[in-house]
Amino acid sequence: MAFFDGRRTGDLISRLSSDTGQIESALSTQVAMMIKSGLYCIIVIILLMISISWKMTLFLIATMVPTMFFTPAYGRFAKQIRKDISDGQAASSNVAEEAIANIRTVKAFATEEVECNDYA
Repeated sequence: MAFFDGRRTGDLISRLSSDTGQIESALSTQVAMMIKSGLYCIIVIILLMISISWKMTLFLIATMVPTMFFTPAYGRFAKQIRKDISDGQAASSNVAEEAIANIRTVKAFATEEVECNDYA
């Protein structure tokens, strides 16, 4: 109780939102940067391959073309996942705000485990 008495509900919700935002950033931005760097490496390798063997390069490009058609479908899938994550964050923030704002009631009825399960 001392922890919750010493901190305001808004501060705790703000921290919760900030932490989930950092996790989302790590999962989205960092993965995108890794893919971008990977594509740069592939382009350089293809240029080297052309200088070594143009036949092998044509074969590689022919196998990669289907991947270009798969990318938009994956983009739609990722967009839906991001929407689901955003909806989940809103729901979890709502549960956390209710539980933290009413922490005395939660503690009085010993329902911490129930609230943790709701948040999870």
